[in-house]
Formats: sequence, C-alpha cells, structure tokens
Amino acid sequence: LRRHDVKRKELPFAKYQPLYDVAVFSAFACNQDFAGGGVAALCSMAAERESLHGSGAVKYMLDLLLNGKSLRSRCDALDAIGSLVKSRDACRELMGWKGRDTRTGDEYAGLGLIFHLKGSKHPQLQRAGIAVVSQVLTSDALKHAERLQPEMMEGLCGFGYSSDEGAGAV
Repeated sequence: LRRHDVKRKELPFAKYQPLYDVAVFSAFACNQDFAGGGVAALCSMAAERESLHGSGAVKYMLDLLLNGKSLRSRCDALDAIGSLVKSRDACRELMGWKGRDTRTGDEYAGLGLIFHLKGSKHPQLQRAGIAVVSQVLTSDALKHAERLQPEMMEGLCGFGYSSDEGAGAV
C-alpha cells in the first residue's frame, strides 16, 4: 500500500483535546474563557454531545470547574456539564466522579462539587449549579432512591437556603 492510499481515522478525542488542554491547563483566564466557551457551545449541539462525552468532556469540565481562573470559565464548564448530563452515560459518569481540589485539598464525589457552589458569592455560579442539579434529578439515569439520598436532599436545601439569603441581601 502506498501512503496516500491509507485513510487515517481520526480518534474522537483528537479534535477536542486542544480545547480541553487550553481550558484546563492555561495560565491565562482569557484563554480559559475562550476554550471553556467553545466546549460549552459544542456540548449544546446534540450531534457533538456523544462524541464529546466519549472524549472525556465530563472529567475535563469538572477539572475546569475546580481550577478555572475566572467566573466565566467556571460558568461555561457548568453549562457544558448541564448539556452533557442529558445523556444517561454522562449523568452516570458525573455521579460516579471523585476528585480533589488541589488548592484546598478538599475531596468531592458525585454532585458534591456542584453542591459546594451554594456557598459561592457569585449568583451566576449558583444558578448554573442549580441548572446542572435539575438536569441530573430529572435524568432517567438515576433511580428514585438515588434522588432521595440524604446528601442529595442536603445539597438541594443548601441551594435553597443560600438563594434565600441572597434574595434577602438585595
């Protein structure tokens, strides 16, 4: 076979990897904003969603949420996660995720990182977090008993309490 006769098959993650790398590892907030916004936009398109999920987008967006240098990049990460969890597999991946915040040493599992946003002083992050939790709770990937777990109820109540406090402060 001659070299030009062989068609190269592009791996599904190859076209997204540069965006992930810039979004998560860039030292500049403006680059993270650009890349995070790009991934969020791609996740909103149903045709790209499965391919993105297959390339590890849930994990990368959770990493961006943990390590994002700007409010915008973290909100974009939440938007992307909210779009991705429309898929049963992505929802299951989010619920099974475990990670550590390298800055504080705190460990998170499942929706724990999203529920942690209830203490954010940025209402945009709180609203985006609530949207992700809503998407997860309405997903058919969860069993009814999983929706009623004490951690889930505590997290939901925490979001409600923090939004009541925010409304009182206005």
